[in-house]
Amino acid sequence: MLERMSDELVNVTCPSCGQRCEAHFSAPQADPPRWDEPEIAAAVRCPFCEWEFVCNEHGEVADDGELDSQPLLTVTAEGELDADDLRQTTCPCCARRLEASTAEIEFCRGCQHHFVVQEAPFRAESYFTETGDEDNGYGPEAEEMLCPMCQDYGDLDGPEFDPLPGGWVQCRPCGWEFFAPDLCQELWDSHRRWGWAGRPRRVRYVVASDGSGDFRSLTAALDRVGERGELVVRPGTYAEPLVADFRRLKIVADGSPDEVRLVGGLKATAARLTVQGVTLTGPVVLHHTRALLERCEMGWSRQVGVFVSGSRSRVRLLHCGVRNCEQAAVSATRGAVLLLTDCQLSGNTGDGVLVEEGAWARLRRCHITTNRGAGVRVRPHNALFMHQCLIAENDGTGIALHGGRALLRDCRIVDQKATGITVGRRGRLLLWRCQLQGSRRDGLRLGRRVRAALVNCEITGNGNAGIAAGSGARAMLRRCAVDGNGLGLRLAASGRVGLRGCKFTDNGAGWDVAPGGVVVLHDI
Repeated sequence: MLERMSDELVNVTCPSCGQRCEAHFSAPQADPPRWDEPEIAAAVRCPFCEWEFVCNEHGEVADDGELDSQPLLTVTAEGELDADDLRQTTCPCCARRLEASTAEIEFCRGCQHHFVVQEAPFRAESYFTETGDEDNGYGPEAEEMLCPMCQDYGDLDGPEFDPLPGGWVQCRPCGWEFFAPDLCQELWDSHRRWGWAGRPRRVRYVVASDGSGDFRSLTAALDRVGERGELVVRPGTYAEPLVADFRRLKIVADGSPDEVRLVGGLKATAARLTVQGVTLTGPVVLHHTRALLERCEMGWSRQVGVFVSGSRSRVRLLHCGVRNCEQAAVSATRGAVLLLTDCQLSGNTGDGVLVEEGAWARLRRCHITTNRGAGVRVRPHNALFMHQCLIAENDGTGIALHGGRALLRDCRIVDQKATGITVGRRGRLLLWRCQLQGSRRDGLRLGRRVRAALVNCEITGNGNAGIAAGSGARAMLRRCAVDGNGLGLRLAASGRVGLRGCKFTDNGAGWDVAPGGVVVLHDI
């Protein structure tokens, strides 16, 4: 166990201006003394140029340009998101313009300075539109609109948004109201010019297996419903595959999900769907489709429960459950966007959520439990955003981040049979008020050249190390508690961990820091 002794002064040369300055250094001391204890670095601020750097007890300056002990400044991203979820921002050190992703630790290659990029405050007036083709027979319409709060896309007259009086619009998924007078006036003028006659009326049919409705079969109803149709499905079991290619369609259950069962799954290509309150037995396959699945029960599939692919796919699952699939519960690939809110993913043979090939997923208040694979698996070059989620009792890793990037806020990763969170080579991770508790192996494992930041997190009761950082990994922990683990910290050679206001208590083996590893202490 490392202990602090009285401070001693070390003369060091500032790597920025070349002036000589003094550093207060706290050397490790053990009883009896040991020569293989790691070097504990000191953070130094030059009084001449105010540059911050790290040095060791011999006055040697760490000049590798990696994450050091200086406080991470916070800047605000500017402008709209581009295709890669990047915004323009300014380095707080050298004022160089660069592109950065929000809620991430970024690195300026010009001055080799790290800083945190945060979202700009939401503005109620901001919106995004694309005007459709006026020659499609229906008149001009808003093809896409972006909610400034939850970043959800959809039509003004679709299931995502509700127009309100006075030019206001309400986003149905998050309830946010924003002001879009120009868009609303443009739509009103276009509809008045076309007289609403060019737009087909919404056709509504009732499907009932007992013959009390318009159709007994879903397939027969799909052949007649046409564009922008609505099917009301009465209780019963419908043993037929549901294919809705190139359709605008709404399917609503006239009863609880247990009473309305669609056996055979759902397949759609280039469609816009709303499905509410049904049980879908079989795979749900959506290609280049925008869909809202609300209060649905899915699963019992020999494949993936919900498979979403294509760069134009934006699929939202709201109050849904996906269970007992022989592969992953939900999978997003090839640039798709997957949004899960208040969902239950449990009892699947594969992973709970699988994100790969340029897709990204956002999960809110979801429970991912008792899956035989990982709770969430993110392949390289993909993104994951989670808020108030529970990942528990999965046989694999709670979150397996294979070189992608992830932002977690107020999440709990508990009782995993493997590691709580694993971050692969060159991955990026930001944890805010999260709990990593009770995993049989490490609570947090960082691979080679990983960048991670943890703020107000609790890492407790894990079987092996609370935090294990590999070669070249860089991590910054602020106000974190590491308690009751088999080992508090394991740090490989050339790894570096900064600790500010953290507490390490009741860890069985203390710290295991390899020669060449650096631990930066602040307010310990």
